[in-house]
Amino acid sequence: MTKKGMAKTGMEGRHFTATVYLVRNTPSGPETLLHLHRKFNKWMPPGGHLEEGETPEECAAREAAEEYGVKIRFIRAPALPACEEGRAINLLQPHAMLLEKIAEGHWHMDFIFVATPNGTPEKSEEQAKWFTETELEGLAAFDNVKQLAKSALQLARQLPPTQPAQTERRPPT
Repeated sequence: MTKKGMAKTGMEGRHFTATVYLVRNTPSGPETLLHLHRKFNKWMPPGGHLEEGETPEECAAREAAEEYGVKIRFIRAPALPACEEGRAINLLQPHAMLLEKIAEGHWHMDFIFVATPNGTPEKSEEQAKWFTETELEGLAAFDNVKQLAKSALQLARQLPPTQPAQTERRPPT
């Protein structure tokens, strides 16, 4: 038995999290929105721990709203046929699921989603930026973030092109 009389489950140190890659397809190509994570000093998509009673999809939407101030529209992953029958409800299937080692004895079971933002993100350009696939190459980001971002950009290529808002455009480099 562990603290509070709970039976040991083997899940100690593992936490459910959800991450969402926000993408758009501009006339010059697809982009994904990442922010500079203060703790890791690396570029990452929004994400966080599931709150009690929250589904992974709800967590991903909440994190996008908290971190960027936007509502999102999920891009659906291929899924098995629906099987709702009164006591079972289909959840939105994630595009990937990872078991990530954060620190010794601390793991995240991460549900990965892809979505488009409804509206303009509220963070400054120093805190959040839109990146193309080419820009991801030399970026200070975890390798799995870059790999998943590239996969998300492949999905974005299938979206109709949208014009970035004037305030979102990066100055020429």
